[in-house]
Amino acid sequence: MGSSTPDLYNYLILILLIFFIFSFLYFFFCQKIKYYQLKRKMQFSPRDFIIELYDNLRKILGFFGFAYANQPLLEYVTFIEEKTGIKNVFLKITNKFMEANYSNREIKLEEVVIFVKYYNNFLKGFIKKHNLITFLKKYCLVFFRKYIFFF
Repeated sequence: MGSSTPDLYNYLILILLIFFIFSFLYFFFCQKIKYYQLKRKMQFSPRDFIIELYDNLRKILGFFGFAYANQPLLEYVTFIEEKTGIKNVFLKITNKFMEANYSNREIKLEEVVIFVKYYNNFLKGFIKKHNLITFLKKYCLVFFRKYIFFF
């Protein structure tokens, strides 16, 4: 009778481990699917790609306490730059978003590549501003919401 209790705990631990592995794989593949959908959109609809990636960035910033509260975009840019200490990069990202969202001008693939470069540079600088534990907790929330962190 005494030996069945450790066996029960071993099975429980095994079941939980399998659950966490499958959960991780599910979210990982969902995120990869979203990444490839965005990458395809980058080729065929640059305007929609920029709009969607900017929305993704605002959601990520929201998890870190910098939520967009329907204020004017340039006011939001000032807020982000003051809080993060990263100057001009978020402004360039927002300007390209505004152009994609409100202009009829065709967006070229070269412009999208530059947008992605600024997007990734902003996130790299943003990560450096956070301590590792806080970042990992927030990154897990972002991961489980299936948002793309780097593109």
